[in-house]
Amino acid sequence: MDFPEINHGLLPVTKGMRRAVEKLGVRAAQELLYWGELVGAERAVAIGAVNEIVPTEEVASRARDVCGVLRQKDRKLFHAIKRSLNLTAQMSDQALEKMTVADLDAYVTAESSTKARARFLSKNSKG
Repeated sequence: MDFPEINHGLLPVTKGMRRAVEKLGVRAAQELLYWGELVGAERAVAIGAVNEIVPTEEVASRARDVCGVLRQKDRKLFHAIKRSLNLTAQMSDQALEKMTVADLDAYVTAESSTKARARFLSKNSKG
């Protein structure tokens, strides 16, 4: 994520600026927008633009590993979390809470969540 437009006398698109603020915070977005410089991998990690750096030859393997872990999560729960994260900035606290309660109700009553809770409870009862 970078905004080299400023170096050419152009205004970055509003949506891009908004997304930078949402994803990185105001300070990191300001840095990218004001300077207009390309950001290296280490700096991208530091400001939260990327999660991790992986050597080129390991990208496919790492992607498979991450996808394998994420595929093990309950789909309904994962969908609810993704939706909440994507809509958080656009919703009032009350609307977000209402949506979350509805999602929780749908998840808790789903058969698939029963197994996940049973595994969690069995792990915690051994301690």
